[in-house]
Amino acid sequence: MIFPAPPGEKKSYKSIEFSGTLWGATRDPDIVRDDFTRWPQARIGLLTGPDNNCFVLDVDTEEGHGVDGFASLALLETAHGSLPPTLQAESPSGSIHYYFRHPGIHVRSRKLKGSAGIDVKGNGGMIIAPPSANPEGGAYRWRNALPIADAPSWLLDMIVSTEPDRATATDVAAITEYSIDEIRWWIDRNRSEFDEITQDQGEWVFFGKALKLHAPGDDGLDLLLSLTYDGAELITKRWWNEFSADYKAGMRTWAHYVSTDNVTKIDWMFRHVIGCPRPARDGQNIEIAPEILKRHRAERDQYLAAQIGPLPEHPELTAPQADALVQFWAHLPSGKIIHEASRALWASGSFDKHVGRVKDAMKLEGPGALASTWLSQHRAVQSIGWEPAEPMIIEGRVLTEGGWMYAPGCRTFNLYAPSNLIPAKGDVSLWLDHLRFIYPAEAEHVIAWFAHRVQRPGDKINHGLVFIGSPGIGKDTAIEPVVAAIGSHNFKSITAAKFFNSDFNGYLKSVMLRIDEVHDLGGESKYAFHDRTKPILAAPPMMHDINEKHVPHHAARNVCGVILTSNHADALFLDREDRRHFVCISDRRKDEFPNGYFERLYRWFDAGGNEAVAYYLAHYDLTAFDAKAPPPKTAGWHAVVAAGLAPESGDLTDAIADLGTPPAVTIAMIKAKAPMRLLAMFEDAKFRKNIPRRFSECGYVAVVNPDAVESGGRWRLPGGKAAIYARQDLSEPERVSAARRLVATGNLSPSTPRGQLPPLPY
Repeated sequence: MIFPAPPGEKKSYKSIEFSGTLWGATRDPDIVRDDFTRWPQARIGLLTGPDNNCFVLDVDTEEGHGVDGFASLALLETAHGSLPPTLQAESPSGSIHYYFRHPGIHVRSRKLKGSAGIDVKGNGGMIIAPPSANPEGGAYRWRNALPIADAPSWLLDMIVSTEPDRATATDVAAITEYSIDEIRWWIDRNRSEFDEITQDQGEWVFFGKALKLHAPGDDGLDLLLSLTYDGAELITKRWWNEFSADYKAGMRTWAHYVSTDNVTKIDWMFRHVIGCPRPARDGQNIEIAPEILKRHRAERDQYLAAQIGPLPEHPELTAPQADALVQFWAHLPSGKIIHEASRALWASGSFDKHVGRVKDAMKLEGPGALASTWLSQHRAVQSIGWEPAEPMIIEGRVLTEGGWMYAPGCRTFNLYAPSNLIPAKGDVSLWLDHLRFIYPAEAEHVIAWFAHRVQRPGDKINHGLVFIGSPGIGKDTAIEPVVAAIGSHNFKSITAAKFFNSDFNGYLKSVMLRIDEVHDLGGESKYAFHDRTKPILAAPPMMHDINEKHVPHHAARNVCGVILTSNHADALFLDREDRRHFVCISDRRKDEFPNGYFERLYRWFDAGGNEAVAYYLAHYDLTAFDAKAPPPKTAGWHAVVAAGLAPESGDLTDAIADLGTPPAVTIAMIKAKAPMRLLAMFEDAKFRKNIPRRFSECGYVAVVNPDAVESGGRWRLPGGKAAIYARQDLSEPERVSAARRLVATGNLSPSTPRGQLPPLPY
């Protein structure tokens, strides 16, 4: 039986009333389909206990939970014998879930006594099952496909009890000893344990009865409601009314809960020492180490301050408000407030409404300072910027459009945030096969380009990728796991029209920028588009000046790797000297992919594929990849160059070829060899306006006469002044020399070899 669990929470979207079962779990396929259609982002919650004939041993990791459950398990197996081979799953934090067949008697969901980091998920409990994914990254995965085994007898002896818990005479006498404030304090100190308790229906009932036994009024109900998952408030109130407040044999009391943890029991016994209002029971006098007393007194002071409202160091603030002071920074030039986690900028007024006023502990008179004023005095930055190669707070430097400037005593807040995806080694053949299927000849260079973005987000690649192909072949799909690897917040995607027309350029704060739907926007725009992309495809510039709505102007390191996508090879203009584009053209069609192909691929991405690709790219060997060198000129590159030439440029190229492709030419020389249609174009005003661009498409640029710069830079030739065009592959001095020869001779021999010029006649 399964149910839909909200991302990042061990709850159910469905209340108990929804289907009559705990968590709203069901095995009806139609209901399951409806649930996950209604909540498409839900994770798979799996009910443990007799309904699914299983219980789960959940072993935590020190990295993921701060406690080494595997060390505890090693001690158990050393003492009792190894666990049998059984079905296992792994959580994103590294915890291992061992599935065992349910023994047929009650299995409590609880922490395994004496074994830190090991939890039992039994009757009424739950576990998140693969291939569920976490919103912050990572996914649950099956570690094997073994059948579920029977638990060893030694494990069953530890987790199963056939006798109900019995209260002692001391417990009975202590029923009225605890106040609601003491109970609330104890729950807060053991919040993680009670989060587990409230996942077990049976344990939750015991918990509610014990609470009503000690606090039968509205305070007790309010506390129970605060520990109930969303959507179950009505059923909780109904059960509260049905709970008995009269003690019966076997009923649990707060003394029972306190006694389950020796440390907590000692704390509770010495409430009079650490500040609780009621004395401990008579006859118990245990010496407590001074450092333990000091710690408990501090914890108690903090708890009481949070309950009352103010904290000692900030008398006007509650605990959440005081905590907010260390999550924000003040940007002095703009007066904005920066939120660390989201990198968002708040208006100072909004922050003041959230936090309130802050009093100085030494100046308690008066209303205190506004929270934004306090931040400006204690947690301020002088500049903001975006720089992947630096920490969040950069001391002693400020970032400007011209680069870093040393500024002792100043700080810069770095708006860049790294990816929170945790790479995991795995099989990436599905992704590699897809990439190699659509771009077989270019895939290896593309993979290296992706790996550079993952490994060196703070370095610039001086060329972009061009993905061309029919709709529906998965051009964007090939990019999907790379986006997850660098962090979705470090990836920007905009349309060519928006890139071309928008005055805002926040998209330049990206490790990877995709410009979609590149096509001819009409008129000369594809040439203008080509010119506009030059500053973002390569460095320099080293920095971009960022202009965003409602955000102060700031600088961002020019590191974005650009990907252009299009459905047509003639959508781009690339000149013959282009060194900034690696072009991939696919001849695949949408109908070549079987039904369900992309759904399967995206399910794999969500079930650990993204983590596997991230690991693969993070460990890819980049020794042979030169990010600063011009990329290889692919067959697709030549096709785009040819497709981008205007028809008249082709005629012009032919006429120049008829002249022997000389180092320098004039329009008069072209007309002497041009066909009639090209001659007619020279008479057209629109064509004449674009003559420099047409020559550029043919590999020629205008040469400025250094002796006539002020008069337009034209050259004096027979018949008057005229422009001279020279080959782009020549250096500037060679172009000027070629133009001077042309002036001196009136023409140039068509047979002059490329790169060799005759001596000057003077």
